[in-house]
Amino acid sequence: MDIKVILAIVSLLGLLQQYVMAIEISGYIEGEGRYFFEQGLYSQQKDKSVSIAWQPELYAAWESNGIEKSMTVVPFLRWDNVDNARSHADIREFKTIWAKDDWEWEAGISKIFWGVTEALHLVDVINQTDILESIDGEEKWGQPLLRATKITDWGVWDLLLLPGFRERIFPGKAGRFSTPLVIENEQAKYQSGAKQLHTDWALRWSHNMNDWDIGIAYFEGTRRAPRLTINYNFLQKKAYLIPYYEQMQQWGIDLQYTQGSWLWKGELISQNNPTDDQYTAITGGFEYTWYDVWQTGKDVGVLGEYLFDDRGDNADDLLFAHHWFAGIRVAFNDAQSSEVLAGGIFDSYSAMQMYSVEASRRFLDSWKVSIEARFFSHIDKQTPLYTLAKDDYIELRLAYYFSEQLN
Repeated sequence: MDIKVILAIVSLLGLLQQYVMAIEISGYIEGEGRYFFEQGLYSQQKDKSVSIAWQPELYAAWESNGIEKSMTVVPFLRWDNVDNARSHADIREFKTIWAKDDWEWEAGISKIFWGVTEALHLVDVINQTDILESIDGEEKWGQPLLRATKITDWGVWDLLLLPGFRERIFPGKAGRFSTPLVIENEQAKYQSGAKQLHTDWALRWSHNMNDWDIGIAYFEGTRRAPRLTINYNFLQKKAYLIPYYEQMQQWGIDLQYTQGSWLWKGELISQNNPTDDQYTAITGGFEYTWYDVWQTGKDVGVLGEYLFDDRGDNADDLLFAHHWFAGIRVAFNDAQSSEVLAGGIFDSYSAMQMYSVEASRRFLDSWKVSIEARFFSHIDKQTPLYTLAKDDYIELRLAYYFSEQLN
């Protein structure tokens, strides 16, 4: 999306100030540096990069005829000095919400998160993954949607209509985490004749019952993770990859049980698509937390999860078959919100290992420094994950946060 369009939207919404009860402008601007410890597998990849990101947020709230209303606008921009594909703009959110009694309606571009586990969110299928931002699957593109929510004594019902699909954008030739063949994003193909205009839909029921949190969801529509098919250009004498998006149907369940210092978590999906037919994947485990360790004010948690996919080695993404995740989380509970999360994923049947460390700390009221590092070890050349074999890296982010109440 053109930056002029984003700025025009933000300026237009600023005119709402005279009509609404509250307007808040917040967000951050961030500088990022990445350093890769080894030369990439592919000749054009660089071992270091710098980038700048900007994500403002405008929130407006008002009431009319007994209906509480709000509007949220969250544009996002990133410029990267190495990877042209990573220099991108997006509308993360541009939504309006109406709420009255036990009903809530939402329309626009939004982000919907489902899931409880740490290592992998199997049930989180509404938004497209933004792998330009991070390979861990946590960052998402905004999704056009219409949502109706009914709150009852026996649970919350969400019905979502998703009119329009957003493609996954892959790193360019010079970017890390890329593939040996160039992925031609603009030549993407679809199983549905409606292509990007196909209307997906989802239904979810969630409920809190004493110490239990449960969610059951059904999704039908375009599969967010594409298949990559090889094509050959005879004129240019080169091969390249084209994303292919199938239709799918998926049932998902997420559970969380709280028992004192224990959190027990689990997610299960059953998905049907033309390539895999019917398959099942499960991830589940625990988190145990020691509070105020040795009276230092720090909380220390240990995490353990098992990841299973019955497709085995035929899984086409980072859904691992027979893998373990183990980690430790430290919350310092200080004024700077300092925290550290370290963990690793281990293959039960091979020597493959992947480690990550994430740490962050606020300072000077409005600033935050974050460090992230990932390491990949003993990755089999025959697996799709081998494209990451030389991509061990450390990343430093320095962000300035701002917030201003206008009304």
